[in-house]
Amino acid sequence: MRPIPCTPAEQARNVTVRSQELLDDTLQITQELLLMLTITLEPPPPRHDTPPGEVRTNITTRHAELHARLETITDEATTLRRLTLTHPGGPTMTRMQGFTLIELLVVIAIIGVLAAILLPTFSSAQKKPYDVAAQQCGRAIVAAQIPYRAGTGSYTSDPAQLGPDVAEACRDAGVQVGVHNTAPAAATSAYLMSGADANSFAFTAFHPRGSGFYRYWNVSPAPIAEGNRLNTLFPY
Repeated sequence: MRPIPCTPAEQARNVTVRSQELLDDTLQITQELLLMLTITLEPPPPRHDTPPGEVRTNITTRHAELHARLETITDEATTLRRLTLTHPGGPTMTRMQGFTLIELLVVIAIIGVLAAILLPTFSSAQKKPYDVAAQQCGRAIVAAQIPYRAGTGSYTSDPAQLGPDVAEACRDAGVQVGVHNTAPAAATSAYLMSGADANSFAFTAFHPRGSGFYRYWNVSPAPIAEGNRLNTLFPY
């Protein structure tokens, strides 16, 4: 079927309308990439029903889809640019005012910068919620040890004896608890603190998917202000 010929004025209107549609699509993609960037830099705490690997796969897949769409928009914008310069019958048309390919490419360049920021920070940002979970676990242990000592006369080295709040903040969240004077690795699996008595207890708290561990020691003979109060993240 042969294309229906159109006048230069009709072609100009069609190109303008389609160019605006492409610009709207590009702005929508920009907004979605900005949202992805926000989620990556400030991710919500991990959900038990959504594995982190699945979240990463979903974002990576959507990122690829958006880039493929941007390539299509760029190709179509190039075609529209040629149409603004050439009439179907051959004579050169007067340049239209308004939206141009350069303006669209500027927007795409901005998206490229955002994407370049998003990808390198994705891996480290995904570990942040697990480090926060480890710190919250440590605080739950410290809070639970006080009533435990009041009732038994001694602190405990077994987090399992500290009640459901600690279980929820630690074991249910995948956080491991280890010996204070040992630096755990990401692959370490433990759930027993250092020795505890009526005067002291100590531990480390970490998540295998996090980037480091926290320490706590309530009566360290040489306390380290930045290391013994769950206020410093020690990298693996």
